[in-house]
Amino acid sequence: MRGLARQAFGIPNVSVALGVRAYALVAAARSRACALAGEFAGAAGRAFGLPVRAGVGPTAPALTGVAASRADADLVLDVAGRNAPAVVRVEDVRATLTLHRLRGLAEQHPGLRLGLLDGLVEQDAARGTAWLPTLRAYLEAFGDVPAAAARVNVHPNTFRYRLRRITELFRLDLADPDVRLVAALELRLLPGEPG
Repeated sequence: MRGLARQAFGIPNVSVALGVRAYALVAAARSRACALAGEFAGAAGRAFGLPVRAGVGPTAPALTGVAASRADADLVLDVAGRNAPAVVRVEDVRATLTLHRLRGLAEQHPGLRLGLLDGLVEQDAARGTAWLPTLRAYLEAFGDVPAAAARVNVHPNTFRYRLRRITELFRLDLADPDVRLVAALELRLLPGEPG
């Protein structure tokens, strides 16, 4: 491992292998660190005959930030997906990383997972209604009713009726940006949702 890191980086560094992951601490500018990560991933891939991906955490301005940068690099690899490039930086997967962290927070604090959408979830499960897909389509289409209706394969008038019923039955003020934000987050935190 150490030989590979020195060969790929060609500069003083600290490297260690833990399980199936290897870590390198490099004193270099961000762009150079990313380039070095690519060189290392390529060299390791050739040496082991396997595809290797590098996750690059944020720059640590002091040694006290190294552990957090390493944790972020691990999360980057966890959320990157199979088709990610050889080098994945925190900024490449920021939205997915944020949702991953929010899911973890919601697991620690179950009250965050549901609340605003409890009634929609219950009625969809009990009565087979389509409140959640309707709300999801509305939020994902940024309030564009014809586009949202097309997403759920209903006529725009039917969609408007469903949306009106959601606001009436569940007291969701979709004109309020905070309500829309919390509803969108809760939808993403529902079990089985992507991200």
